[in-house]
Amino acid sequence: MSTMEDDKILFKAADKNLDNKLSSEEFFTFTNPNIGMMYPVLYAALTAKDQNKDGRISGQELISNCESSKSNDWRTYERKRFNEDLEIDKNGFLTQSEILAWLMPENIHEVATEEVNYFFARADEDKNGLLFDTEISQNYKLFMDSEIINPE
Repeated sequence: MSTMEDDKILFKAADKNLDNKLSSEEFFTFTNPNIGMMYPVLYAALTAKDQNKDGRISGQELISNCESSKSNDWRTYERKRFNEDLEIDKNGFLTQSEILAWLMPENIHEVATEEVNYFFARADEDKNGLLFDTEISQNYKLFMDSEIINPE
């Protein structure tokens, strides 16, 4: 399934009143479907990154999926981030609690609210406080270039 198809499914799920528009609250749900879903998020991270299936993620596993397509600066930055920011207990791996802290930080609501405000300021072309599916489609690059959506 393509990203556009995934987003259409998320849009319909977030559009609680089925009016084909997203209020800021609905848009928050659209852009943050993982809030309140710790275990599915953890499972998805382990499925994507834990290559040896030991229930934890090494620094190499963290960057290996994208390493060949990224620059040396990116690899250096990601290794430093792993060692200094993500790998808290210094055992050489991200444990399940460290994975959750990485993917779902305590300030996630604050960050998500800032992101919603950012998107609305740029994509709500008629400034009516709602995002129509056409506004999201027309501004798709804005959403895909976001660090929240695409951190790599």
